[in-house]
Order: sequence, then C-alpha cells, then structure tokens
Amino acid sequence: MPDGTAVAWNLGGMDAVTPLYTESVLIAEDNQAMRELLAAHFRKAGIAVEVVETGQQLKRKLKPANGHSWLPKVVVSDIYMPGKTGLEVLRWLHRHFSDVHVILITAFGDECTHRRAKKLGAVAVLDKPFALDELLTLVAELLQQDQQQSEA
Repeated sequence: MPDGTAVAWNLGGMDAVTPLYTESVLIAEDNQAMRELLAAHFRKAGIAVEVVETGQQLKRKLKPANGHSWLPKVVVSDIYMPGKTGLEVLRWLHRHFSDVHVILITAFGDECTHRRAKKLGAVAVLDKPFALDELLTLVAELLQQDQQQSEA
C-alpha cells in the first residue's frame, strides 16, 4: 500500500480483509518470476512488500548509515543468490537487526542447510516449490505476534 500500511487477510477465505499491521515484508530473490509472484501474493493479501534482487541490495536498503529508517519485520530471502547468500544475509541481519524475522526459501534445500539456517536464527526454511498460503500464513502470524507484543 502506498502509505506503508499493511493489512492481513481473513485466513478463512481471503474475501474479507481486516487491517492489522503497519509493518511490511522485504523479499530478497534473484529470480524475477519468483520475486514478482511472491510480491503479488503478499500485496493481494494486503501486506506491504519491498523487493530486492540480491543480498547486497538488501544490505544497502537496510544499512542505517544510508539514512534509512525503514525496517521490515519479516525478510523472506532465497538462500542461493549471486554475491551474498541468504545464509550470509541471515547472519548479518541477526547481528544488526535481531528483531527482524527471517524466512529462507530454496530450491536446493537439504537437511544440513536447514539445520544451519535454524542455528543462525531462521524462523523457517521452505523448500521450493512450497505452498504460497503456507508462507503467507507464517508471515501473518509473525506480524500479528509482533503487533501483540508491541501493544502489551
């Protein structure tokens, strides 16, 4: 949404939307088709989305030295991207922005990669192809959880 306000959908049917969130999601994905698909589904669900193609772009977008005050609550990142991998991005995010939830996605997931990602602090690792509704539900739960904690 242009004003930065995000909303969540009615998980029972996506026919009704209820405003819930003022936070947004950042997608880091080098594959243009996947990036556009994810962004479109989040936007359709009423969640504000920013997108980048690489781990380096993600770091530049969030680096406080660049004067950016915007910080997503959730980052969805591909693991295997040119330059900085999703695991390197995860490590960097948890060093500088420990309250950002990170969900990793990959077409090349194995048990070792999943364990390593969890050890580094990933909320989840989803293997492609995954159900978009599963990802949307997970993101909505994280945003709702954060909102409830900030209201408490």
